[in-house]
Amino acid sequence: MEEFPWMAALYYTKQDGSGGEFKCGGTMISNRYVLTAARCLNVPGFDLTAVRFGEWKFSANKDCIRDTELIEEVCTEPVVDVKIEEKIAHVYYNSTSGSNDIALLRLESKIQFSEYIRPICLPPSGLKSPTPGSLMTATGWGLSETGNFPI
Repeated sequence: MEEFPWMAALYYTKQDGSGGEFKCGGTMISNRYVLTAARCLNVPGFDLTAVRFGEWKFSANKDCIRDTELIEEVCTEPVVDVKIEEKIAHVYYNSTSGSNDIALLRLESKIQFSEYIRPICLPPSGLKSPTPGSLMTATGWGLSETGNFPI
């Protein structure tokens, strides 16, 4: 549950006012900024309005697991939702080619870090790049929980 505390879920409000949904993800890089794909800024029929931190499983209101060693249920803290103040796409983003598909979201308020919510740590400078064929990890929700890929 606390393995990837930098994960951010992006919330979109339907333009017709009939609700909203989570459609993209991002990575918390500081207490005020989230890194995401530029393609996530403009989703037809939706307005990107907020970011959620501390989410583990969308299908549950309270995220818990049973700790087999302690024989008890362990739950995360409540999720944190924050409105977006500014959306900044890469100046050379090209939606046709997909080049420079990167953007920043500036949050309306600073995030309080916790065991389940904190920014990603980058590797130290000078660390060798991974070699081709290295095992890597991608994080997100998407197919694993809903059966559908996000946009």
